[in-house]
Amino acid sequence: MKITTYYKAILILAVFCFTFALQGCGSGDKSRAAEDMTFIGSATQFVKVQNGFPLGTHAIEQSLIWNAATQKIDVFFDATNHSDDLYVEYNPVTGEFTDNQWMDIHVRFPYTVYDEDRTEWITFGQQGVGDQFDNQMRAWKSSNKLNWTALNSYAPIFDHSVSENWRYIWNPSAVKVGGWYYMLNDCDSVGNNGIKTGLCSSQCRINADDTVTCIQQAAQAIPHGGCNWIGYVAGKGFIAIIAEGSSGSGVWEIGAATSPDGITWTVSNKFRIKQAGVHLCDPHLVETPYGLYLTFSFDQWDSILYKANMTLAELFDSL
Repeated sequence: MKITTYYKAILILAVFCFTFALQGCGSGDKSRAAEDMTFIGSATQFVKVQNGFPLGTHAIEQSLIWNAATQKIDVFFDATNHSDDLYVEYNPVTGEFTDNQWMDIHVRFPYTVYDEDRTEWITFGQQGVGDQFDNQMRAWKSSNKLNWTALNSYAPIFDHSVSENWRYIWNPSAVKVGGWYYMLNDCDSVGNNGIKTGLCSSQCRINADDTVTCIQQAAQAIPHGGCNWIGYVAGKGFIAIIAEGSSGSGVWEIGAATSPDGITWTVSNKFRIKQAGVHLCDPHLVETPYGLYLTFSFDQWDSILYKANMTLAELFDSL
């Protein structure tokens, strides 16, 4: 059964990110069409599949996961103004969507991955309803994507005292490599400030007893970066698609970064999507047998879906 028009719009055209940018991610002119964007380097390989339109709700697409068993993309959302979380399945061949499935947790900016070793889904994020949420990162597990159990006895997984950069944290991303989750999350010392916001890196391990052990890096891994996706290419290293705000344009642009170890990152000048006066942020990427799918938000109002006929390894090499 196809999803309703309303939630179908949410899936492809969802608004994405928390207002944290230099001017605030949603502060631009929403009347401007998303047709004046400039694509640089390997970003030119991405072709638009869908364009968005304004929605009167707050629904943030947080994770794209290729599900080999169903041959569909699992798409997870932070919906209804951060009050509820849901997922849908998207068929890249037919373009059809399943009905929305509401999850029994309330996590702000959840980032969900499938853990093949544990054969269950893992979500990282902050507990809360609406704009009322705590400044703690936690983790949950699920065997069916609907019912979730807290890991680490619901205790926070990060220590705020590691450095000033870890005083405020949000928007995690994670990829599992060699038994550890390599993570990037928005962080700053003053609380959602565009000047100081960056991405901090950490490595977390979920132990057999469901406790979580994390190693946090004190310095910001990517200053002026945020709202990101992280992946890994065997034999090459880590790759991140990020919202990046160091160009001096006053707005966020979609960029890319690579890392040999998941700790030290270098922002590439060979991948960039930008538009004058408009914030582009909350990028998410997934590799499928049909190519790479990229989503990002247009001024936290519209969202855009792109596809490239290339592999993640090819994208990595292009950077």
